[in-house]
Amino acid sequence: DVDDSGTAADLVRALSGLWSYWISEGDFERCQVVSRQLIAQLDRAGAGGRVATVQSIRGTEAFWTGRLVEARTALLQAAELYDDDRFRSTEWGLAHDLLVAVQALLGPLLVIMGDEAAGLTTLESGVVRAASLDGPTGPFSEAYVRAYLAWVRRMRGDVEEAAREADLVVDIGERRGFAEWMLVGAMHQAAALQAAGDHERACDELASSLRAFRSLGGGTG
Repeated sequence: DVDDSGTAADLVRALSGLWSYWISEGDFERCQVVSRQLIAQLDRAGAGGRVATVQSIRGTEAFWTGRLVEARTALLQAAELYDDDRFRSTEWGLAHDLLVAVQALLGPLLVIMGDEAAGLTTLESGVVRAASLDGPTGPFSEAYVRAYLAWVRRMRGDVEEAAREADLVVDIGERRGFAEWMLVGAMHQAAALQAAGDHERACDELASSLRAFRSLGGGTG
C-alpha cells in the first residue's frame, strides 16, 4: 500500500516511476495496481493535466494488453489534452516529455490499425516537439520517439529508414550519455539487420545488446 506520510505530489512522482517499470517488465497485473494508486494520488495532488495523464495511463495499458480500440480512444484524448505549453515540462519527475511519450505509442497504434499516414504524422510530430524542448528532456524524448519510428519503419518493410532511425537513437545515447538509449538503439539496429537478411550478425548483436540492457536493469519493454 502507498505510504500516506508523503505528499501527494511526491507519491505521484514515485508511482510514475514504478508504473513505468512494471510496464517495461510486462507485468500488467502489478502495473494496474500501481496505476489505480497513481490516479488516486493525481486526484489528491490536484495535478495539472490530470485527465490527460489518466487517459495516457489507460491508453498505454490498453495498448500493451491488446485492447487496441480502447487504447486509440484514450491516447487520442491524451494527445489532444497534452498539446499545450503548460505540459512542456516533466511535471512528475519523468525524463521524457508527456506528449512525446503519448505520440510515440499512438503512432504505431494507428499504423497497426490501418491508418499509416496518421501514424507516421503522429510520430514525426513527436520528433518535432522533442526538438523544441530544452535538454536533457528534449534529446531523451527524441530518442524515445525515434525508437518507435524505427519499429514502425521496420514493420512497413522500410529497412533502410528503420536502420537510420536506430542509428540516430544510438547517436543520441552516445552524445548525451543515455546508456539505455544506446542499447535500445543497438537492438533496433540488430532488428534492421535481421530484416535485411543478415540473420547471424543480427542474432549476435541482439544477444549482446540484450545482455547489456538486462545488466543495467532493463526489462522486456
